[in-house]
Amino acid sequence: MKAIICFLFIFPQLSWARLTIKSTLPEINWLVSEIVGDKGETSALLSGHEDPHFVDVTPAFIFKIKKIDLLVKNGLALESTWLPKIIELSGNEKLQKDGLCDASVKLDTEGKLDKNQIDRSMGDVHPEGNPHYTYSPKQMIRAALAIKDCLQLIDKNNFQYYEKNFKSLEQKLSELFDLLNTRLSSHKNIKIMTYHEEFVYFCKDFGLKCMGTVEDTPGVLPSASQIFKKFKFAKAQNIDMVLATDANPVKILKKFKEISEIKFIQIEAHMNTKIKDYDVFVKQIVEAIEKHGRK
Repeated sequence: MKAIICFLFIFPQLSWARLTIKSTLPEINWLVSEIVGDKGETSALLSGHEDPHFVDVTPAFIFKIKKIDLLVKNGLALESTWLPKIIELSGNEKLQKDGLCDASVKLDTEGKLDKNQIDRSMGDVHPEGNPHYTYSPKQMIRAALAIKDCLQLIDKNNFQYYEKNFKSLEQKLSELFDLLNTRLSSHKNIKIMTYHEEFVYFCKDFGLKCMGTVEDTPGVLPSASQIFKKFKFAKAQNIDMVLATDANPVKILKKFKEISEIKFIQIEAHMNTKIKDYDVFVKQIVEAIEKHGRK
């Protein structure tokens, strides 16, 4: 018995030691938990009710990542205003090397911009590309592949385990996409405006007609004249519905509905305490579109 205790004391980092992993978003944490299985403890830094573009740097965040093995971010500059700061303040050297994982590196990225042509008048733009890919099961497969690679890099002893879990997750997400695509097959002609460019990947991958935004400048509340301009666009294009999230300003959405008579539907922006399963999270978008189609 003494020999066993001594062995464990000398070699604490054994192959059965569980990883400690944090993700920025609940949706990213869901991917991580599906791949890491029983080889790690996972949780999200955000609850799903925050705006991940703008989060206050607090001691609580710094403490949570101080001793973790892996931090997985959404990427595409979604967390750029706060995540680099808490990583720096945490002093966790792992996060300066292989312990920081960008889930977006394998995406079929939409909306890339030339950094040399960006100025403040353009609002909250992302030169690396649109960061709102988690609404699309197809793009989540690509994100899962990036996460799988990160896990295999820091935990080579379980290389095949992560490979197997990824394949299972890939099948699950592919089946979910096929199911939702079938449900949306009779709604492909519905013309949709969104408040913000959150549904770019969802609309592209499902072949939906998403045509412009109510928001004129990303991250900036539209003025009365801008709302009227968008109203004229909506009428000219025969827009059927406005799709938004609970992170979008309901006051503006109501004003747009008042002048355009186009109904808006808001969904949960992120997985949270009410929506813990990814399939439920994505199905809420499909149900919103189906609800309009039944009218």
